[in-house]
Amino acid sequence: MGKTLAEKILAKAAGLPEVTAGQIVTAKVDCAMMDDILGPRVIDGAVKDFPHPLKIWDPEKTVIISDHYTPPATTLQADIVAYTRKWAAEHGVENYFEAVGPCHQILAENGFSYQGYPVTLWDI
Repeated sequence: MGKTLAEKILAKAAGLPEVTAGQIVTAKVDCAMMDDILGPRVIDGAVKDFPHPLKIWDPEKTVIISDHYTPPATTLQADIVAYTRKWAAEHGVENYFEAVGPCHQILAENGFSYQGYPVTLWDI
């Protein structure tokens, strides 16, 4: 049976001849993205009891996008966006986007979705 596009991409990134659904692999990633809903505040909650401080693996290859709560409809949403913005700055993530569109569109439009990121649309 043929492989899916996701399986082919993961196999290449993991340096394996092939991978299968359900297999756990360690893969080299070109870019890691998080958003305002499941990003910094969830990470901070998950690692609050770690014995060492959190460190971003590569701030230049990390993208944080506040798109679900922008513009904020409530003060809670505004607080979450402010938290996300501050967290990005504190962790050296310069690729922070706010209120400019859906996260996956922002990744593509800014060249983060391509192998060997970063590239611009003009490079393709």
